[in-house]
Amino acid sequence: MNEISAIPSGATTPENEEGTLPHHTEAEQQLLGAILTNNDVYDRVAQIIKPEHFYEPVHARIFEIAAQRISKNALASPVTLKAFMEDDEASRNWAVRPIWPVWRGCDQLLRRARLCADDL
Repeated sequence: MNEISAIPSGATTPENEEGTLPHHTEAEQQLLGAILTNNDVYDRVAQIIKPEHFYEPVHARIFEIAAQRISKNALASPVTLKAFMEDDEASRNWAVRPIWPVWRGCDQLLRRARLCADDL
């Protein structure tokens, strides 16, 4: 019952009427906030969550960069990732929505993350 199993990468998920897969952007933000507040959280979810599991491309990219830094025993925080995101070629290609509004809301995200991290 308490076993954690990986989500198969080729798994099919039922689509809703509009043809998009179910998603929860706030949950993605809370997970990223928890990881960026306490990098030990990444170790708990690294075997289960992969960048392709994120609905928002910017969230997937943040997760990728954080994972790279944490695997090198470097700090992954909003401050350290911001520098990487500014220079990141992939983040410049997002025409749908710029990343910086996501970072401006980081204070609220960090507050939520701290609450989530306390529950872990």
